[in-house]
Amino acid sequence: MQKNSDGLTSPSLPQTIYAAVRLIPKGKVASYSQIAALAGNKNLRRYVGNALHKNPSNSFTPCHRVVNAQGFCSGSFAFGGSGVQRQKLEAEGVEFLNGHVDMEKFAITQDDFEMMRAGLQEEIARSAQRQRPKDAVKPFEKTITVLHPTTRTAMKHPLEPVWNEQSCVLILGTMPSPKSREAGFYYMHPQNRFWRVLPQVFGEQLSRANGDSDREAAVKERRDFLLRHKIALWDVLFSCDIQGAADASIKNAVPNDFHKIFDRSKIKRVFCAGKTAFSLWNKFCAAQYEERYHLTVECLPSPSPANASWSLAHLAQEYARIAE
Repeated sequence: MQKNSDGLTSPSLPQTIYAAVRLIPKGKVASYSQIAALAGNKNLRRYVGNALHKNPSNSFTPCHRVVNAQGFCSGSFAFGGSGVQRQKLEAEGVEFLNGHVDMEKFAITQDDFEMMRAGLQEEIARSAQRQRPKDAVKPFEKTITVLHPTTRTAMKHPLEPVWNEQSCVLILGTMPSPKSREAGFYYMHPQNRFWRVLPQVFGEQLSRANGDSDREAAVKERRDFLLRHKIALWDVLFSCDIQGAADASIKNAVPNDFHKIFDRSKIKRVFCAGKTAFSLWNKFCAAQYEERYHLTVECLPSPSPANASWSLAHLAQEYARIAE
């Protein structure tokens, strides 16, 4: 058991801090207070500093992306000595001004923070899958205001695919999230970046954000955008058991039947939005469809808030392949 600077005892707080740090986007920095807030108490900034100093793997947990509130680096950076933290940040494109990070340009935004929060919740959901006594809830789990359910729900895909005979590209996810099911369309979680990234690839910007009060108009705008650019949209799975929106919790997966779409459209390129979708495609669909329909299938990074370490700019670079 460890005791933090506020006298709280928690065996899991360092792991929570490391998980939060891993979600800082490349090319951005966060303050000790922001990481402490994600871990449940913004006053634990000194504890965050101590935990990062003891970080067992800087290659896995990029603690160099954490600076103080003014943007100054640690004077005794734990991995490599003084000056190494700045070198690592500059190698990632971070610029310095008068000896400190230019925080106006490179500090995480509120959107980044919220995506990191959502990503940390996803991490908690994954850890909850491990078997342990019901009364052994880790203290840090109680600090997060919104938790994913800890039991799997049997889910059948509720949405129709978006496509027509002119579709040339198919983008596949895994299964609609609770927010998407509620909205009646794909990628509608307020922090999901799919509808910010994809229009950017084509030099456009949607007028209605996820969560727009006119849900019907928001869905129509997205559907029209897809069909105008000859993009089809669906998910790999027809049904599965899933815990909230945590793809890593999927069990008893059953794939969708894609014959009709491939038979009646011009689709030859398939993109899977995330490693889980790509893995499920390879497991259930690749052998059945790829040779028969002469398909090329590629994996794109997930636009989910759980993948907050990918910045919007980096996502757009990868999704640009869709428009090639």
